[in-house]
Amino acid sequence: MTVTVPPMVSGGLPVIGHLVEMLRNRESLFKRGYAEHGDLFTIKLGPQPFW
Repeated sequence: MTVTVPPMVSGGLPVIGHLVEMLRNRESLFKRGYAEHGDLFTIKLGPQPFW
């Protein structure tokens, strides 16, 4: 079985990924993800990707 991970949203920082933006401005992060990739995208919180 092959798992395909959705595309990553731009702007993540090394090590912490999108964690700071998620805490400060979650709406902006999700709007950017939708604008870049549509309904399904990945963000990174620390070392863990979430989709």
